[in-house]
Amino acid sequence: DDDDDDDENDLDFEIQDTKKTKGSDTKVTSTIDGQQLETMITEQCDDISMFFDSFTPEIAEMVLRRFEWDLDLTKVGDLMDKGYDEDRFRQEAGALTINASKPKALSSQETVACVICTEEKRASEFLSLGCKHWGCQDCWRTYLNSKAATGLATESLFAPCMGHNKYSPCGLIVPESFFAQHSSSEAYKLYRKMREEDFVRNFKKRVLGYCPGPDCGRICAAPPGATSQSVIDTCLQVVCSCPLKSFCMGCVKLGNEIQKGVSHAPATCQNVSDWQKKTTEEGRYFTFRVKHCPMKTCRATIVKCGCQGKIICNSLDHCPNQACNHMHCKNCGTHFCWICGNVWADHNNYYQCNKELSKDLT
Repeated sequence: DDDDDDDENDLDFEIQDTKKTKGSDTKVTSTIDGQQLETMITEQCDDISMFFDSFTPEIAEMVLRRFEWDLDLTKVGDLMDKGYDEDRFRQEAGALTINASKPKALSSQETVACVICTEEKRASEFLSLGCKHWGCQDCWRTYLNSKAATGLATESLFAPCMGHNKYSPCGLIVPESFFAQHSSSEAYKLYRKMREEDFVRNFKKRVLGYCPGPDCGRICAAPPGATSQSVIDTCLQVVCSCPLKSFCMGCVKLGNEIQKGVSHAPATCQNVSDWQKKTTEEGRYFTFRVKHCPMKTCRATIVKCGCQGKIICNSLDHCPNQACNHMHCKNCGTHFCWICGNVWADHNNYYQCNKELSKDLT
């Protein structure tokens, strides 16, 4: 039984070159299969559940997801010192609080009009997350399928109660068990994939990433103790069993183009990023088409082009069609202004930044 082994042994890291200087070519074999990933998730949930008896694994995962998987025993203790209790954690995660009032049950003999589709249906066909908002099974299925189809983890993993609106607010989030039971099998597969991507992207205790090899998608991990910045600084080379064979994890983090069998040491990953932007055709027009999400915990690469698929500015140093400035990050769900990078809630004009408008007025 290997249960007593530490996490490092579970992932079977093999350090082939332990140099840690900038521009080095450190290599590590570290592929994680689905079972190992689930073990990592379970361990995080178990740690949080130690504090609260009412936390099921599902609720513990909802709490961890709300805190972007950056919650350990020390941070839980710090938050409790600041006034957090069991109900506060549950409430922020969108789970039912311990003493939540139960919704009035619908009589099995009743015929009820669905508030979403307005159709009259038997009461037994209605569902609720445990709140006062009831909806028919068909509407719930359509709603959950549409959330998964957006391809946004924030839409799927944090899907609010279907009945939530400004007149009848509800802080509940659809839990995975409900999603699995009342969505299509295809939608639930998408949900599980986005759940995996959310963990890989946000987990703070290990630097994780996907192999960029064609049709690979294996999850790779940096050695214990590595940070995103150290991975970039050391140009960490990850060995994979796919035809790509190896790749630079630092370049993956920066969104650099990966070339098979090419090591860029002693140049740093940032050198490569800057060089690709200046020398490649794609890089030249990406200098004004691409920005990073302003959220420090995200920094996803975002491409903006208003040319509707027709590239008309390859030889230009600016975009002639700026289009809408309202950006929605697919990675973390942040809404922000393309021009100034501030949250979109501070803006009221889709085609001109409020900061620019204020300058024009002064």
